[in-house]
Amino acid sequence: METKLDRTDLLALLKGVVPNWGAMDNPLVKKAGWYFCDYGNSRWKSLDNLTDEELHECYLICKNSWNK
Repeated sequence: METKLDRTDLLALLKGVVPNWGAMDNPLVKKAGWYFCDYGNSRWKSLDNLTDEELHECYLICKNSWNK
């Protein structure tokens, strides 16, 4: 199946996935601003810094990080 995604779709996908610990050191994940604090809150804080292609790649990195 092939689906066309716009920037809003890519942002929604990425906001809905959390990277596994092994992916948190990935340069693209870091560029996206992922962080986890002591209170159990985690979020993306720099998604606007990524191109559409980087958003998609970051989503794939995070999604696939749970398959390892």
